Amino acid sequence: MTMENWNEVLYLAMHSEINNAIVSLYMIFWIFVSNYVLLNLFLAILIDGFTSKTEHDEDDIYFGEEDEE
Repeated sequence: MTMENWNEVLYLAMHSEINNAIVSLYMIFWIFVSNYVLLNLFLAILIDGFTSKTEHDEDDIYFGEEDEE
């Protein structure tokens, strides 16, 4: 999923008894799907960080002495 040593996994899969076309399609599918999931996870964390920061700033607004009452 992190694309570390993907070429070694590809070479091992290509030298197995499974058809090379199936192996190639599986690897391409796995790379696209896993990168899509990781990108969405990263964006969700990033967007959550921005929205929680905005909500937190609006709650902590201090307008002066007249708001203390």
